[in-house]
Amino acid sequence: MDENIVTLKKTVYNREHLQRIVDRGFNTFTQPVQEDLTPTIEDFFALYEELFYEIPINGPEGTHEYLVTKSQELYKLEESNDDIAPLLDEISNLRAQIINNETEIIALQEQIATLRRNVNN
Repeated sequence: MDENIVTLKKTVYNREHLQRIVDRGFNTFTQPVQEDLTPTIEDFFALYEELFYEIPINGPEGTHEYLVTKSQELYKLEESNDDIAPLLDEISNLRAQIINNETEIIALQEQIATLRRNVNN
């Protein structure tokens, strides 16, 4: 029976002694990771899509007009107009031709009307 005997030893500390020995503060094993709160381009466009219809159309700031104006400063649409200018010239020429053709059609219709009146008289 002596083989099954287990001896227990208990050490008791008074409260003041325990506070000097044991650190009761909260500690972590690793340093806290600083979260990067800098918005990304993906964050911007996701938020833009979400708020698209809530953004006012016109105004100096916080509007679609403001976004377009600021983007044009960077994008420089004037350079794009160099590609469009020949097409606009061609449109102007075609409009002038249409006006000339319509004037000629009106003149021919007047001649036909005059000839019909002369034939009927």
